[in-house]
Amino acid sequence: MLLDELVALIETLRVRIGEHGQALSQSEALTRYALIDPLLRGLGWDTGDPAQVIPEYPVSSAGKGVTFADYALLNREGQPVIVVEAKSLQSDLKPAAVQALGYCSENGFPHFAVTDGRHWRLYETFRAVPLEQRLIVELDMQQSAAQTALAALALWRPSASESMVHTASAPVIAHQPDRAPAIPSLPPPSQPMEMAGTPSQTSSQEQERSHQESCLLMDNP
Repeated sequence: MLLDELVALIETLRVRIGEHGQALSQSEALTRYALIDPLLRGLGWDTGDPAQVIPEYPVSSAGKGVTFADYALLNREGQPVIVVEAKSLQSDLKPAAVQALGYCSENGFPHFAVTDGRHWRLYETFRAVPLEQRLIVELDMQQSAAQTALAALALWRPSASESMVHTASAPVIAHQPDRAPAIPSLPPPSQPMEMAGTPSQTSSQEQERSHQESCLLMDNP
């Protein structure tokens, strides 16, 4: 997806939040369907392809046995590169982040994200710092669509699937300055063809020929 298409998608999601906020705040399933899945698809993740995205991914969790992550975004080897915990709109995301950090640390998943459809927070798992300092990027669909799109590229599949999860500092496609149309070069003017001689040259030749003939007549009376 081109960056301008991602901006348009974010603007659509913003409108959707405004129009259906109450219903979305009451249903995690609806939030996933209306807000989270479209953004993942816009970032290159085919939510219908199990080679890319697995919903309800089983993970082991200390003291809980097996639990399920809402989404596992897979790298090219089929291993989770980002695990996503989804909540209904306007939910408190910190408990979800603490939960995700626990099972990502235990299962060796390098990154995790938490979202309520409007806010997204993407973290790095293996940093020996407090949770807040593991934050890579945070999105808010109600902020500038262009800036949100740029920040969202940290989740862009072509990069994330290669385990390159980082923020973008400049647009993917740089603006090309307008250029003045090129002025076609004209061929050099054709050179006039050389003539056998100019009128003055012709007259001189005739006079020389006449003089030679006169000399011959005098020599041969």
